[in-house]
Amino acid sequence: MGSRSTGTNNNDNTGPSGNMTVRVIADFNSVASKAEDASSIYRTLRPFWASTSTSHLVDPAEKVLSMVPSSRSAVLNYLGMLTHEATHLYFMKKENPHFGSDSGSVERAVRRLSTNFEGLLSSTEQKVLASHVLKYLCSLLAEICQCNYERPLAQQTGVAPRNLLHLFESSPSVAGILKLFDKAVAILLDGAPEECFHTLVDASMHGFCFDWVWLHLAWSFPVPIMTFLLNLGAEQFKQYIATIATLEQQSNPAALFETHQIYKRKFTTSCETFAYLASKRRPELRCVVRDMLIKGIELLDSSSDMAITSETDLSIPFIFKLLAASSEFLGFLLPRLSSNLELHQPWAMAIKSGAIEIIDEILSIITSSVHSQALFVMSERDSIGQCVLNSTKLREYISGAMCSGERGKFSIKFLNAFCVVTGPLKTAEVIARFIMEARDSQQLTALCALLIATEHIMPNSPRQGITSLIRLRNILEFENRNIATRRQIAEGVSGSAMETNDADNSANVGWLHNLLTLNEWQKTAHESHPIAFLRFEMTKHYGQLMVYVNDKTIENERERDSMIATLMKTFIQFTHSIEPPPILKPKYAYKICAQFASLLILLLRNVAKDDRPLAPALYFSSCALVSQFLDSQPFYVRKQFMTHFMDEALARVVELFGAASKYSYEKEKEKNVMNSLDPNIAGCLGEAFKEYMNDEIASESLLQRLRRMPIGGRNPLEIANCGIIGKGARKQKELKLKRGELFRRPLFVHSLYNFGGTKNGDDQFVPILSAYKHLATTLTDRMCKEGLTASFVWYDWEIEKEIAHKYIEVANTLSNVPFAWPLLRLIAEIHPSLWYCIPVLKALLASIMIRFENHPSQKSKPQEFDIDSLKRLFFVFIKGKVVPAEFAVFLQVIPNISHREAFLILLDLWRYLQSIVNVFKISAISEALESTQTTVNIPPIKGEVLPFMTAFRLVIQRNITQLAYLFPYLRKLGLSKNVE
Repeated sequence: MGSRSTGTNNNDNTGPSGNMTVRVIADFNSVASKAEDASSIYRTLRPFWASTSTSHLVDPAEKVLSMVPSSRSAVLNYLGMLTHEATHLYFMKKENPHFGSDSGSVERAVRRLSTNFEGLLSSTEQKVLASHVLKYLCSLLAEICQCNYERPLAQQTGVAPRNLLHLFESSPSVAGILKLFDKAVAILLDGAPEECFHTLVDASMHGFCFDWVWLHLAWSFPVPIMTFLLNLGAEQFKQYIATIATLEQQSNPAALFETHQIYKRKFTTSCETFAYLASKRRPELRCVVRDMLIKGIELLDSSSDMAITSETDLSIPFIFKLLAASSEFLGFLLPRLSSNLELHQPWAMAIKSGAIEIIDEILSIITSSVHSQALFVMSERDSIGQCVLNSTKLREYISGAMCSGERGKFSIKFLNAFCVVTGPLKTAEVIARFIMEARDSQQLTALCALLIATEHIMPNSPRQGITSLIRLRNILEFENRNIATRRQIAEGVSGSAMETNDADNSANVGWLHNLLTLNEWQKTAHESHPIAFLRFEMTKHYGQLMVYVNDKTIENERERDSMIATLMKTFIQFTHSIEPPPILKPKYAYKICAQFASLLILLLRNVAKDDRPLAPALYFSSCALVSQFLDSQPFYVRKQFMTHFMDEALARVVELFGAASKYSYEKEKEKNVMNSLDPNIAGCLGEAFKEYMNDEIASESLLQRLRRMPIGGRNPLEIANCGIIGKGARKQKELKLKRGELFRRPLFVHSLYNFGGTKNGDDQFVPILSAYKHLATTLTDRMCKEGLTASFVWYDWEIEKEIAHKYIEVANTLSNVPFAWPLLRLIAEIHPSLWYCIPVLKALLASIMIRFENHPSQKSKPQEFDIDSLKRLFFVFIKGKVVPAEFAVFLQVIPNISHREAFLILLDLWRYLQSIVNVFKISAISEALESTQTTVNIPPIKGEVLPFMTAFRLVIQRNITQLAYLFPYLRKLGLSKNVE
């Protein structure tokens, strides 16, 4: 379509009006004649009109259009050239963001001229102009496609009709032309529909360049366009059958092949159009097809002659051809269309039988061809290619394989061919989807049938499917949620119901049960059964699989508490089913230990809750599972687990045991530091420093001014030991513990006791000394976090009391952990594990001694709180064989004497421990423990007791009236002579 000039007669140009017309035509020609044809726009590097203003482009065309009616064709051609340039510049900008030319003025010119033609079409009642505009625009749109479908942007998005439609609709200039195109079509459909359809059919001669326009027409005018296409297609289908029958009788292969190609091109356009409408869920499509089916069935029922003549109605066969060509078309029409039709039962049964035979033959051909790779070429348009590109198609075939009857058999055959063609990667995805979507063991047998069919080609596919499940499960769950959400939105489900369904899907344990079923089938299958040869090898991938399963179990337990019982039962069964290998990779062992610890703590949280009656049983079963895992692994795995288990309990100490956090003291101290910059205090400090820097009042002490500051909003820890608050015993807040919190403490300690040992051949529990040593070391590291308090060296009291405040921190930390004292007693049971808690014991003893030494009333008797602390400490000392039993008599004396006397007695105990606690002795114990993990006879470290009973003897002598009953004990120790 080249550029046209507007010619006029010289006789008509005489006079002023004629001169004006000539001038207008000349102005228009000067603007419109810059481009020779459309191809020149795409060849030229510099644009013709982009640098011109919109008014300069539009005003001459508007004037000539209004003054010279015969110029409409020329203006239309000018509009087409502008559209070409605007489209070209728009796509150039998309392909290269740094492209300099701006297409804004040309796009605005196209929009204004299109609007002018729309107004012209609306104002005139003649259909000639609308027909002329439609013919030109059909050629223009096809030419735009022909000039642009090979450019990089079009190749990137694809040259299918749908892709081209979206591409061209994104261009503002093409969108304006399509609006004018719709206006012309609407006018002709209203007044001259036959002429309109004739024009559109003639435009279809442009081939695939006009197919995207049919999609636009079908979307804008669905009912008339679809009715016309169905009628036209049925008529062409009748001509196609008649022509093919004639050519077959003439035995003309060349003409037969050419006829097939011509009609294939025609039918492809119709199939693409109807598939596009089906994908957009247009309800008009269902209505039009239903009406044609009803009419066609009535004609078939009334016809007795089965021969095809010129009067035979072939609309139903043509619709079946469309249905067979597009699964989208089929899936959109059948669900609701079949309920409104009364099918002919004999015909329906005959169609079903014939369809089964045809499908079976087709699948046999596909299967035989895929095994010969040279004879099979996969295309994007065939079923296998669509399954590769579209996961929804693959889901449909997998769902069909899990159905009973012929559909299941056909789907398994197709999936077999699909797996052979696509290779191990896609086969692993198919296996993962089967495991995710199978609802029972009956559906899972379809997977086994598929694996047995492909086992001789891909023997490692079951193992790869297990690893792919770990990799793809999140993606598959995301797909399932999206599908369920779209279905619920279409059905009008409320938001709360959607959230409930999402929670149920998140806690779904079907995939875990399917893994358990497959593993049990393989373990129990007879050696000659085909399932026995399937290589799932879950034990080989135990680490990777258990890390994933543990993670999903913990995640689901946190999200959906009501599913914990079913979830944990399935998890325990599955973990018992697959046996761990003797040695795991360190990264998997570490992750599994951390996950097992988190899982046990989460289960322990539910113990003793009224709404969780099965929680204790689940907890004990999980503990047995963990013990089985630890027994099969090297010792370092047990150490890692015990560390994780204790750390998880310390992190949740408030939630589990109902006490203050282990880090309460440190958090309080950090809080005090942050609060030290309180606005009031900071203001007072600022004023004090200002006054201090003033020479006039420099004689007054800054400390005196600070003491006069108000203490109303200050934390007691800030002003401790400042002399403002009087000394005295601080009242302790009583904690009201719940029944479950009290029950969980011994349960947790008992679990640690079991994890620290194993069972021998007689099913008797045997403690592992190295495990309890590690437990003691971990407790020491968590309680004594500073180097001064974590030291194993026992110095003189005069030196140690300089860091008494740090020992008090350790004691406070220990008192805030409810299971700390029971854990110390547990460690004391297994000698010599308590020796690795020496820093903790030293801190506890030092905290009691500092209270006795600095008590305001030295002559008063110790308080009950201190006596209880001493009793617990002495029990641990003596039970752990750190202190001889002779020192137990101190507990009988201390409640009846003063604070000063009690301090002197404990000072002797301190000196005794100082004499026996030695780093070299503890190192010798460690060397003895390293030689064995279970039993070793290590004698306790003992020292001379008598030299450290001096204060005890003097206290009895001073309080002889109250402590005379202890005199026989002194005689037994050999101290009675000194007393006498």
